[in-house]
Amino acid sequence: MKLRFRESKRGVWWVLKKPDVLHKASLEMEGEVWRIREFLRGGEAALGGVLNFEGLASGARYQGTLQNAMRNDRKLLYEFTFTGDDGKKYTAYGEAYMRLTEPLKSLSRAEFVINAGSTKYARATLYFDYKRDGLALAKSLRLAM
Repeated sequence: MKLRFRESKRGVWWVLKKPDVLHKASLEMEGEVWRIREFLRGGEAALGGVLNFEGLASGARYQGTLQNAMRNDRKLLYEFTFTGDDGKKYTAYGEAYMRLTEPLKSLSRAEFVINAGSTKYARATLYFDYKRDGLALAKSLRLAM
């Protein structure tokens, strides 16, 4: 049995050489968990969707994974690749860390490093607005065989 879900994240990104110049960023995420019990114990989910990073990638498709590292590290780990408007391949590595004092609020924030090849190029901070989008996430949850 597998679980499918949809989630939106919004925030900002910046080039490391120009940290004072912020650009809008958004991720429309579709996830698929193939083995629910395994995922809850530290497994992976497949991720894909469309991202918009103003000035870097407009309407770019991306694919990657979401790793549940909650059991030992209280983190969700993201990794995905996409092609920028310049035709270059980029890889984003991110994490959302759960603070025990504010679990929902802390998990709604994800910090990303974006690499161009093997070079660190940019950073991003993206948020899931659980007050605005929480119901949509809950409605998107689907079990399938």
